[in-house]
Amino acid sequence: MKALFLFLSFTLLLFAQAPTEILLLHSYNKGLKWTDGISRGVESVFEKNSEYELTTEYMDTKKIDTPEYFEALFNLYEKKFAKRDYKAIITSDNYAFNFALKYHEILFKNTPIIFCGAENFDKKDIPLHLQRFVTGVIEYKEIEKNVKLIKTMIPNINTLYIVSDNSFSSLAIKNQILDSIKPYERDFYIIYDNDIQMDKIENKINSLPNNSAVLFTSLYKDKFGNYIPYNRLRALFRNSRYPIFALNKIHLGEGILGGVMINPFDQGFIAANKTIEVLQGKSPLQIEITKPLTHTYFDFNILKKYNLDPKLVPLGATIINEPKNFFDKNREVIDSVFVLMPLLVLLIIGLIVNISKRISLEVKMSEQNKLDNVLLNNIKDAIFWKSNDGILLGCNDTFCSMLKMKKEDIIGQPLTNVLPEVCSLFVNKKVFVSETQAILYNLSKKPMNVLIRRKQYLNKNNEPAGIVTVLSDVTEIKKLQLQRQKEEQFVVQRSKLSEIGEMITS
Repeated sequence: MKALFLFLSFTLLLFAQAPTEILLLHSYNKGLKWTDGISRGVESVFEKNSEYELTTEYMDTKKIDTPEYFEALFNLYEKKFAKRDYKAIITSDNYAFNFALKYHEILFKNTPIIFCGAENFDKKDIPLHLQRFVTGVIEYKEIEKNVKLIKTMIPNINTLYIVSDNSFSSLAIKNQILDSIKPYERDFYIIYDNDIQMDKIENKINSLPNNSAVLFTSLYKDKFGNYIPYNRLRALFRNSRYPIFALNKIHLGEGILGGVMINPFDQGFIAANKTIEVLQGKSPLQIEITKPLTHTYFDFNILKKYNLDPKLVPLGATIINEPKNFFDKNREVIDSVFVLMPLLVLLIIGLIVNISKRISLEVKMSEQNKLDNVLLNNIKDAIFWKSNDGILLGCNDTFCSMLKMKKEDIIGQPLTNVLPEVCSLFVNKKVFVSETQAILYNLSKKPMNVLIRRKQYLNKNNEPAGIVTVLSDVTEIKKLQLQRQKEEQFVVQRSKLSEIGEMITS
């Protein structure tokens, strides 16, 4: 019983985790730019939704499209899809769409079909009993808009050469092309050519009269039914004497000038999103069949090649390979500056405030220095200060007067050169002498008695940085002291003589 319960639980878990299967059925082959573009559009949607599993099949009908081939495909798919449970079918282009409709009852019974890339679409062509299963995206090429664009870009156009082929997709829009060009047949000569030989078409185009242009619609097969690889089309575009316009964005950047273009990526992207709507429970009948907007593109390099004025390009068109202007070249830097702008503004404000405070502080310090100089120079004692290396760093005016030298001649000199007598008093002293008296003989004609007071000053690290010395001239004081001593001695002697006289008289 327990084993049965575990088996059922494991089975339910497997089914719960099984992804929803979707089939992407392409009409053409992998490597075809149009087909690969649709695949990228579809995959860009489903890669964000891990609950869906996408399977892609390629019918390869650009190279073979015989009834026998389709019968063989049916037999192959009948075996291949027998045990697959696709919840939705996305078809790419007309062959795959028609195939899915034809064999729906056998291969895809009751499975929704979401088509894309279908040209010349008419809902009446879908059997009534299948219409409830179908929605999708129409591929509509803007022939008339492109003819108008060509006339705008080449106002004096003489001949328009339209390139097409006899493939199924091209024949589907042949009538649309012929109807779209009728209003312009009086304005310039129009050639519609779907009888193409690759070894002759380049000469055909290059032999057109001056002021001609080419409208490239589609070319996958030549007149003999042979498949034309894309490298030959690329060579045709690049070697053309006249500008080539195209209906499909897959040709942009390959040598064509531009055009009002459809984008295969959009076809796949929109179809995939409609598929998710269906898988989430919405009926295909409730989902509108839509036609993506076209967009105008140009290649700047090709505009330059044919000397066409870029100013003629319609407003809103996208131009590839356009030279970058200053802002485009420096976009990352400019974006970074805009991101950092608030921080830079705050930084600038902070710097302004800091500079303002520094200026204010410097003014105060300047005023304080002036006051200190006044006080220093009004002291009658000579003051100087030196570094630990014995270099004079500053002094007051009294010191300059004492030495009879200018301040600029004193500052920066070794003290041994300026005042050797004072230096000699403190040489080889093991203990710092803060105060002493001395007689200096070299400062004036007469010996000078001085009181020397010294004090160490400290740097920002509280380490001795130098010594401040104050020299006080005490010569006069010494004279007064000496005079006083003499007078005191005279008084004492006089007193003693007076006592001796009294003793004699008595």
